[in-house]
Amino acid sequence: VAHDETRPFSVIAGDRVVTAHGTRFDVRVAPSAVRVLLAEGSVSVASVRPSTGAAAARLRPNDLLIADGAGVRVERVSD
Repeated sequence: VAHDETRPFSVIAGDRVVTAHGTRFDVRVAPSAVRVLLAEGSVSVASVRPSTGAAAARLRPNDLLIADGAGVRVERVSD
């Protein structure tokens, strides 16, 4: 995704909004979870309903964010 601060690239995945910041990433949506794997660059992931009070997460390369019924967590994955 080409970086352009004036026109951010966002993907709505389930109840999450993934915003790219010049990057390569993968988004998977299943009935019970949203998974975002960052390969390069950075992305932020936030709730589509900011009123829930859930904090946005900013991912680094090799971070895997999982949002499911248990909450939101970020795990490191190997190359």
